[in-house]
Amino acid sequence: MPLNERDRIEILMMIGVGDRMRTQQEVCRLFHEMHPDREPVSQSTVSRIERKYRELGHVRDAPRQGRPKINENVQQDVILSALENPYCTVRQVSRDLNIGKSSVSNIFKKVKYHPYRVRLIHELAEDDFDRRTEFCEYMMDHNNQNNGFIANILFSDEATMDEQLVQLDAIYDLPWNRIGPYLVGAITGYILIVRLQQKLTLTKKQKAFGWTVFPLLNIWILFTLYTRKISVEFSAVYMGVSRTLWGVGMAWVLIACCTGNAQALQKFLSFRGFIPLSRLTYCAYLLNPLVANMIYLGSESAFNASLGGFALTICGITLLTFYLSYLFSVMIESPMILLTKMAFKRITRRTNPRDKPQGEN
Repeated sequence: MPLNERDRIEILMMIGVGDRMRTQQEVCRLFHEMHPDREPVSQSTVSRIERKYRELGHVRDAPRQGRPKINENVQQDVILSALENPYCTVRQVSRDLNIGKSSVSNIFKKVKYHPYRVRLIHELAEDDFDRRTEFCEYMMDHNNQNNGFIANILFSDEATMDEQLVQLDAIYDLPWNRIGPYLVGAITGYILIVRLQQKLTLTKKQKAFGWTVFPLLNIWILFTLYTRKISVEFSAVYMGVSRTLWGVGMAWVLIACCTGNAQALQKFLSFRGFIPLSRLTYCAYLLNPLVANMIYLGSESAFNASLGGFALTICGITLLTFYLSYLFSVMIESPMILLTKMAFKRITRRTNPRDKPQGEN
């Protein structure tokens, strides 16, 4: 049991003053005789109390630093707020009662209140039970006929897609998930322009090695998930390095074309017919997720997961994406580029008023 202020004063009186001072050992024995039901004090405790009194002139506890404790009235107010409005949030209670959010969370945890999120589910109709029974019988019959039938089904949450969307935001939507290929591209540009100066001589064996390893690497990245029978560990490794390895494979193609080691491919990629499409790529990049979500989420029926169905859908999404990209490019992107060029020309003329076009005296 810790000593309070009264116990410390009593120990000081036992120590005494002048010629009547007792030793620390005698003070410990005397305190134990007066309080046999308590734990005996040590000599270091007596020495610390005496030293504190000589330095500060008192033996009171120093004021504690940090956030003051929340009294019971505030805790009751927080609990009553949750009881009156079960849909309230921690932020709302914190704002209404002028308390920190961490304090509100600690109070809720103390009384075992946990936040929850309301999820909407489909209401069952009268004939849903019969339809589900028929569906189960259909699935069992097909599974008996084909053991791999279940493995070819894309399962998802029947009631909500919240969990899938949360995972999609964590592993796909965040921009820094693509920092790997971005760094590979920056390093490739530095090596190609600064180090190599767009000059690189390769032997036939080196070319054969490059055109074998790097295309196979990109093909592996594209088709290794085809069976979808992979472990969690492999999935984590794949999501971590697949984009970076894809950038490495494309870096080889870029270096080979720019250094004259892939003349046929360079001529094909330099075809002028690709120029109009290349001007639409940025708009297509922005519009493609919107078009895909509009088609998939707007569907009122189930989607048949087959190669033919996927191929047809991909072609439709691609054509629609580039068509909309053309409209957006004509109406928004191209006018903005022209306006930007005109603005920069005016700024350049104002900063250099003495510069005259050639031919003027």
